[in-house]
Formats: sequence, C-alpha cells, structure tokens
Amino acid sequence: MDSEETERVEHDIAEKRHDVDETRSHLVEKLESFEHQVEDIVHGASESVSDAVATAKEAVDDTIVAMQGAVRGTVSSVKHVLDFPGHARRHPWLLLFCAAGLGFACGRLVSRHR
Repeated sequence: MDSEETERVEHDIAEKRHDVDETRSHLVEKLESFEHQVEDIVHGASESVSDAVATAKEAVDDTIVAMQGAVRGTVSSVKHVLDFPGHARRHPWLLLFCAAGLGFACGRLVSRHR
C-alpha cells in the first residue's frame, strides 16, 4: 500500500468516525428528549391522580359532615317528640282533655265487653 492509499484509507476512517460521532450525538439528543417527554407524562399522570384522590376525599368528607348534621337533626327531632314532660308543661290543658277523652273511650270499650 502506498502513501496515497494510506492517506485515503485514513481519511475514510476519519469520516466514518465523524459520522459515528455525529450519529451518536443525535441519538443522545433524541434519548434525552424522549426521557423528558416520559418524565412530563409521568408527572402529569401523578398530578392527575393526586387531584382525583383529593377531590374524592373532599367529597367523602362533605358527605360525612352532611350525614352527621342529618343525624343530629333527627336525634333532636325525636328528643323533642318524645319529651312528654315538656309537652305537658307547654300544653297542660290539651294533655288534660286528651287524658279525659282516652279515659272515656277506654270506659266505653270496657262497658261494651261486659
């Protein structure tokens, strides 16, 4: 091999190395870009899941608070309805007439069965 051929071969090798280095550089850039895209997708999905969990938790908390209020209201209403001494204090004449009417009705039923 003469010096001219050697120079040509070395020049071809240098071009090939340059092409390989350039291709490697492009691949690294593309991989880094792809990595950033994947990171963005994962980050966005993570935020979406976190937001969905927070929204669901708020909805459950609101439902619990509403149910607690409803139960308290129901308990209060039942206590009011079953507060016979309070009703007697507020409406003594009504209680007297109801007792007299009930006594009269019971007396009539008992007298019919004899």
